[in-house]
Order: sequence, then structure tokens, then C-alpha cells
Amino acid sequence: MDREEARAWMERWKIVNEFTDAEARAKTPEERFRDLETLVASADLFPPAADEEEELRRVREIWMRLYAHYLQ
Repeated sequence: MDREEARAWMERWKIVNEFTDAEARAKTPEERFRDLETLVASADLFPPAADEEEELRRVREIWMRLYAHYLQ
């Protein structure tokens, strides 16, 4: 992949990200809550962390990503 192809690839992903951001902003609070319920209900699909400290780090990381996303 040369420089121009890389720029084109990044530009396409920028468009995708803008679309998904707009889609998320357009959701009603009820839709967001349903999405959150789905995530919580699917928690047992993910393997537990090796130890409690690792689990806490993972949870904090997820919450920080959610916080940063919805802060915009």
C-alpha cells in the first residue's frame, strides 16, 4: 500500500466513522437504553478476567471509552 492508497483508505474510514457517529447521535434515549440493556444482558458471553484487578481495569477502560464517546 502506497501513501496515496493509505490516505484513501483512511478517508473512507473517516466517512464510516462520521456516519456511525451521526447515527448514534440520532438515537432516542429509549434506543440508547435498549442498546445498554443488550450489552448488559450479553455480559456472560465474554470470558472473565484472570483476576479482580484486571477486571476492574477492563471495566474502567470501557466506561472511559463510553464517556468519551457520549461527551462529544
